[in-house]
Amino acid sequence: MRIIIVVGSRPNFVKVAPLLPALVEAGHAVDLAFTGSKAEYRLDGDFHSDLSLEPPRFMLDLDEGPHGLRTAQALTSLERLFTDERPAAVIAVGDVDAALAAALGGVKLAIPIVHLEAGLRSGDLSMPEEVNRVVVDQLASMHLAPTEEAVENLHAEGVASERVHFVGNIVAEGVLRHLERPDGVRSSERLGLHRGGYVLVSVRREELVGRPELLAEVAAGLGRGELPVLVLADAWRLQPWTNAAVKTGAGNVRVVDSVFYGEMLGLERDAAAVVTDSGHVQEEACVIGTPCVTLRRTTEHGVTLTVGANRLCAADSAAVRDAVATAIASRRSWPMPPRWDKLVSDRVVRALRKGVLPLAGE
Repeated sequence: MRIIIVVGSRPNFVKVAPLLPALVEAGHAVDLAFTGSKAEYRLDGDFHSDLSLEPPRFMLDLDEGPHGLRTAQALTSLERLFTDERPAAVIAVGDVDAALAAALGGVKLAIPIVHLEAGLRSGDLSMPEEVNRVVVDQLASMHLAPTEEAVENLHAEGVASERVHFVGNIVAEGVLRHLERPDGVRSSERLGLHRGGYVLVSVRREELVGRPELLAEVAAGLGRGELPVLVLADAWRLQPWTNAAVKTGAGNVRVVDSVFYGEMLGLERDAAAVVTDSGHVQEEACVIGTPCVTLRRTTEHGVTLTVGANRLCAADSAAVRDAVATAIASRRSWPMPPRWDKLVSDRVVRALRKGVLPLAGE
């Protein structure tokens, strides 16, 4: 089968890294289409090589911008690409704007959409990602669900059982396979840190980073803890974090540019706790065994709360201080959610082997 996988962000590359070789080994002809810019891809060069990924065949070279503009640009470019290439199926990854554009572009050309990470729900439609999840699942022909809860969500929304495949969490497979590599996980000591001796922070969403008053609350709460804090931020997000730390006098908060995948896993593994607003960091922390604090009202990864790996927290200094202290004091072991293992790609291959059902009316 000829398949085009559409990726739109760093986490998307993490998700497809274990899947690509499994699809190729099964005999599928697979190409990646990246909706980001060439400059963005070059900046992440070490990150992609760390995942053993070849450059995407299709580099759409689209600029950053508001959600509507990004989606419109990606839809226009992807529709042109799908018309020229006529894949047998398109895999839309996750909940980014590129996934929505891929679903819209594919379905209008009668190309089946396969949604990787289908059925995840936070219940918060004020989040653009939640809107993307709901719409993509309405357009998809095949739903690859990461959790039992996701399967239940899809059934509750009227998706036919034969379209839903409980394959498990592709992020978990990537983490577990990377941990097996001799050079897969790097030590935190390169940054002068010691295992269990710091709090790791990875916050990216505009709703938080773009609001100085909320970011200052978070920085103040982190600065009140006993352990030093390492903040990972993309280059264009370094300044807001630095300003917040300076403004609140959080002298133990250190801000550095984001790192590549193996080092990120090492930092997560060695941290006393992880603080984030990222969905995939919540998943990674759960798999790797480090307690997580999520700076959001809701999460699409409710299973991480259920097993005890994660807790939600408001962007308030006292709440952040208390949540981090609770996480550090908590146990570092919990039951792994079902099918968060190294066989996810195999289950995806088996699902595709059964055939992608056309949408009603096709």
